[in-house]
Amino acid sequence: MIRHIITSGCSFSDALPVYSWPNILERKLPFFSFTHVGMGSQGQDLIQKKACLAVTDALKQFKPEEILVIVMWSGTERKSFYVDNPDFIEEVVKGWKMGSHWWGRQFCTLRNKVDQNIFVEDSKSGGKTYYNKEGGWYICNYLFPDSNFTQNYFDLTSTILGPAINSLENIIFLQNFCKVKGIKLAQTFYRNYVWTDIEENAENENLGYLFENIDHDTIVSKTGMYEYLRPYNAEKAVYDNFSKIFWKIMQVYKTDETAKYFLDDNWHPNELGATKWLNEVLIPYLFKIVAPTTM
Repeated sequence: MIRHIITSGCSFSDALPVYSWPNILERKLPFFSFTHVGMGSQGQDLIQKKACLAVTDALKQFKPEEILVIVMWSGTERKSFYVDNPDFIEEVVKGWKMGSHWWGRQFCTLRNKVDQNIFVEDSKSGGKTYYNKEGGWYICNYLFPDSNFTQNYFDLTSTILGPAINSLENIIFLQNFCKVKGIKLAQTFYRNYVWTDIEENAENENLGYLFENIDHDTIVSKTGMYEYLRPYNAEKAVYDNFSKIFWKIMQVYKTDETAKYFLDDNWHPNELGATKWLNEVLIPYLFKIVAPTTM
């Protein structure tokens, strides 16, 4: 019987906004306890690590069969490193002050702890990046490099293969970690390209052996939450024709009747969109893998 639910993901799964799907799910299931470790901007590395830590914590209180992990995998263009070198941190923070980078939280702990008294305010948006001065997990993004290190790291690959391998390694790690612990897992994706970047390289020997070990029964849907709410239309898509490897990220149909499912940024699902996805995609899947009497 499930008693505790752990959720992890990126901004689509961040528990700070009341309209995010983890918060709505918690309101729908008031008799369960929850641990939400999703955080804006983070990729597969931290999504996996935070979920595993949350499982380890939960096992001190609950039996394995009482725990359910629901993860929403993020962009393959994201990577994280543990950093506690003060010189590097100072260099990155200096870059934030000079440019326009807003991460919300940086150099945080695996429990999403960050110093609320230390931040850099974005010169354009006014958003604040809170960070731990002593270091923590540094979030990198191919599309928004905020240091020479980030730029150099992503320049090491000219195809999607490297980032796809990193994504799949984390997916397999969490999948097998849950299996070893005897815990149920439900996997989702925030965008379509997260899965297709992996699937399209399934024949490559560097990734294929991992692909063969995917437990497809744990995958809720291979359609991303975004595309479920806003089906991709190639003829009407509005995107920048990037020559670089992550151009597919911008293949989105931005101005149509589905805007009602998104925030004003036209990117993140609002409460209506998150509720629709929960009711039509995630919850029906959960009833398939968990006896109705336990939900």
